Amino acid sequence: MITGMLYLVLFGEAAPFGNVGVINIRGVILTEKSRGAFSTPATSSEDVVKFLSDAKKDDNIKAVLLDINSPGGSAVASYEIAEAVKQVREKKPVVSVIRESGASGAYWVATASEKIFANPLSSTGSIGVVSSYLEYAGLLDRFNVTYQRLVVGKFKDSGSPFKKLSGEERGIIQSKLDIVGDFFVKAVAQNRNLSLDKVREYATGMVFLGSEAKDMGLIDELGSKQDAISFIEKKLNITAQLTEYQKVPSIVDIFSGASARFSPLTGTAIPAMPYSRTDGFDTITVGDPAFYS
Repeated sequence: MITGMLYLVLFGEAAPFGNVGVINIRGVILTEKSRGAFSTPATSSEDVVKFLSDAKKDDNIKAVLLDINSPGGSAVASYEIAEAVKQVREKKPVVSVIRESGASGAYWVATASEKIFANPLSSTGSIGVVSSYLEYAGLLDRFNVTYQRLVVGKFKDSGSPFKKLSGEERGIIQSKLDIVGDFFVKAVAQNRNLSLDKVREYATGMVFLGSEAKDMGLIDELGSKQDAISFIEKKLNITAQLTEYQKVPSIVDIFSGASARFSPLTGTAIPAMPYSRTDGFDTITVGDPAFYS
């Protein structure tokens, strides 16, 4: 107990004791650290990548279990975690379990693991990318409010909600979305050993129930967290002793979370330009176009 407390003070993480490391993927997947105890659940790729690195180096950890309940998030963050999962698999098994939701970027992460278990009623798949926002230009015109455009660079304010998106701008942003989407499709095809044509057929952005995903080859088994644990035990001939990797918020994190500005639409902390929303599967932040899977 004293050792664990000392570890928390020095490193801000729960000390692992056991042979199966459990890493939770909860809420929206973001690149930056979560903003404190008062923000809505989110997963930082920075934290998860470190957890995975620690698990890979720890000889006491024989396998890693990704416990997923996430609608997805940043394409970059999802990619970072998926690549880290592949690195761990060079030394030890990584198994994913999708309980309620493992869609979009969270599904991308799951595909990097050796085996995917999912509840038959869970939401999986949602292979696609989105970069959407609310446009206020018509509303401003109605109230005779003028947007004074001062930029250096023709496309610097592309995606600004205060002006209409031109056809040329739409085409450029769509082309970038297509590139990110194609990257996602290729990753799923490679990780799941499926043909590109088959994954492109599935890549409509629609979510699938776990039972559907099983028939489509998007997951391996219908089952629970306990089923995933049993698989690990049988594979490695061990009795699983779970240890959960978790980031313990510091006093600074807690107070910064309390003082952060929040979006009335999503309930999450927002950046300087407060244009964000959620559609239930992806979170979109507007400023310079960002892509979410």
